[in-house]
Amino acid sequence: MDNSQRLNELFNQARNQAPKTSFEQTKSSFTTAVKSGGTSSLLSKIKSFKTLFIMALSTIILGVGLTYFNTTTPTLKLENVAKSETKTNIITLESIEKVEPKTAQISAQKMKNKEPIVIKRNGIITNQQKAKAKQPTEEVITTITDVVEEKYDFPILTKKQKEDNLKQKNIMLRGLARYNRMPAINNIDERIYPMVYWNKPIVVGKATSIDATNSFHIQSTEVSNLEYRTFLFDLLMKDKKEAFLKAKPNQELWLKEYPKGYEKEAQFMKDNYFSNSEYNDYPVVAISLEGAEMYCEWLTEERNNLNPEKYGKLVSRVRLPKAKEWVQAAKGKSVSSIYSSGNTIKNERGCYLVNFMPGKNTTTSCIENTNENAYAADGGFSTVKVSSYNPNGGGLFNMSGNVAEMVYYEDENNIAGAKGGSWMSTEEELKINGEDSFKGKLVPSIKVGFRPVITYVSGGDCAIADDEYRFPNLSPMQIEENNKIKANMLKDLSKFDKMKYAFIPSGETKIKNKKVSINAFYMQTTEVSVLEYRTFLYDLLIQNRKDDFLIAKPDQTQWTKYGEQLKPMEVNYFSHPAYDNYPMNNVSKAGVELYCKWLNEEQTKMYGKTINDVRLPTVEEWMYAAKGGKDTNIYPWGIPDTKNSRGCYLANFKPGVRTNDCGDSWNKLSNVSADSLSNYVQTGDDVILPKQSKDIYSADGGYYTVKVNSYSPNYFGLYNISGNVAEMVIANDGGLVAKGGGWNSIGQQLQIEAANDFENVGEPNAEIGFRVVITYVNDKRN
Repeated sequence: MDNSQRLNELFNQARNQAPKTSFEQTKSSFTTAVKSGGTSSLLSKIKSFKTLFIMALSTIILGVGLTYFNTTTPTLKLENVAKSETKTNIITLESIEKVEPKTAQISAQKMKNKEPIVIKRNGIITNQQKAKAKQPTEEVITTITDVVEEKYDFPILTKKQKEDNLKQKNIMLRGLARYNRMPAINNIDERIYPMVYWNKPIVVGKATSIDATNSFHIQSTEVSNLEYRTFLFDLLMKDKKEAFLKAKPNQELWLKEYPKGYEKEAQFMKDNYFSNSEYNDYPVVAISLEGAEMYCEWLTEERNNLNPEKYGKLVSRVRLPKAKEWVQAAKGKSVSSIYSSGNTIKNERGCYLVNFMPGKNTTTSCIENTNENAYAADGGFSTVKVSSYNPNGGGLFNMSGNVAEMVYYEDENNIAGAKGGSWMSTEEELKINGEDSFKGKLVPSIKVGFRPVITYVSGGDCAIADDEYRFPNLSPMQIEENNKIKANMLKDLSKFDKMKYAFIPSGETKIKNKKVSINAFYMQTTEVSVLEYRTFLYDLLIQNRKDDFLIAKPDQTQWTKYGEQLKPMEVNYFSHPAYDNYPMNNVSKAGVELYCKWLNEEQTKMYGKTINDVRLPTVEEWMYAAKGGKDTNIYPWGIPDTKNSRGCYLANFKPGVRTNDCGDSWNKLSNVSADSLSNYVQTGDDVILPKQSKDIYSADGGYYTVKVNSYSPNYFGLYNISGNVAEMVIANDGGLVAKGGGWNSIGQQLQIEAANDFENVGEPNAEIGFRVVITYVNDKRN
């Protein structure tokens, strides 16, 4: 090859090089020169421009030549920084937090009842007051780039970048490890991961069952670029390069999928969207389903690497939602919602409430000069920040629009799709139950992102339409945690821990003026808690005792028999950790007997000897224990009133209007004037209570049930032996009665010798729970 031929090739290569200065910039400079000078000045500037052009071209040719003749392939390092005399263009995660972004910051509080913010072309954010758009900051963080010959040039993170990435990761993990007061359950910050409850009745023939998923947490926003980049950089820090390559976003998709006619904008988004700090709070896009799953597994693993003594472990992994879960979350608190914003995508002022593609020639009074643009009329030319617009009733942002969100269709062999529509979707595609155009053909796209969910531990009903029960699917972490709680329960029982089991000595007591002898026994100091009973149920599943599980599971629908205002209790009481230490209720006699048998058998398996019988107490045992060794006690606390000397109630029940502060006489119908009767409701033959239910229930400190160790214990160390929930005991005829009264009982029903006022005690009831006893055996464990 002669020199002239080689030179021609170099010229051809130089001609194909992308210019460093755009034509528009050159045109602007050139036009300015024409306007500012005369002919001689113009010619001079043209000559100068020509000279500069020839010099630039020569430089390019020389550079290409040097590259061509270089025998080694240069390695491009993303750590290479264009330095000036004053600063570097690398932005660390720490500096990003300190930089005042040029884009408008949108928060739930700021967006409340306000117009959405407009995102103009070139990815610029503005509003009606901003006439001139500003380019995003030129500062960029380390960019992820493919190099020639299919060799990938991995980012090389500085020490400072690694430190900042670790800080950001810890911020993310705090949302999953906020509290250390309950290390055995999901310690999740519900401001970041709100809880979604689902317990939907369905009718199959004449029978009613429940179609429900377990309660779950869901991230309030789509996963952002900053969150996903933190994950990718953490992979690099752990030298997981293969995983990094699988998970990284494909920014080339901006060039392929961006609307036609906006090629410059597409190139801008490709170069800036995932790397420019201005887009930190925008949803990550162009990632694969595998990448999203890897992010979820990484978040789970990193969360569970935290100190288990302080934070416990997640009892369920972070994962992508099922389609049914996504739909339930999108509805917020309204089952009839068409969109996540309700039944409309505009507010009363005509402002759009979601980010999608309005029809052409759309006009709105909220955004100016948008009638010719099908994208910007809703306030966003492409994607918007993850916390834009108002959240739905469940506190979730952008469930409709912005980016479609990855889901699995569990009823269809777990095929993947993406629900909710995106910034390029039509109004019809934004509907919660709208058609999923990605179903069965989900691929990376600038229209698709994701938000993770975390299943909550739940033992609620979850039967499906064909009457086949959908049993809770316990993860390995759930099983491990359940086994720990079970081991602690058995340890307390084996040693008769004094905090958990009170020793009731033998003795005599008068019951209805009849002297009764009582043998010594142990009694649980509290009513059996929700956590203890749920541990039992889950252990049945672990042992594959599904038939016993179905017999023993609670019927939480009993709550709504006291009014629709208790619907949240029906859904939350047995699944939410806030109620772990509350009394178990709504269980049948058969379930209680299975619990007692299980506790006895499992203790024997673990410790090799029987502790005698774990069972319900008899009426005489319960009354003897409640009196605390003093026959004259009317109530377990020893004074003949439900209040102490300071006027504080001593139990959880239904206080009423008193005729005096010390007695236990209730207002009688016969004592109230006809003019005042409208303020009361009759609850007995001659007993009335005020209509204000809040006053009836909350005066004792508990609107419904309270924690099992509330109030002061009696002389034997027994909590809530009267009040909170009435307790199942064995009657003399072998049947069951309920003693002690509960949260819905009046004062007389809390008396130790009060008659049983409950019917069908062996059936689930929100007012009835139980505590166990064990006949004393002198084996020196006392």
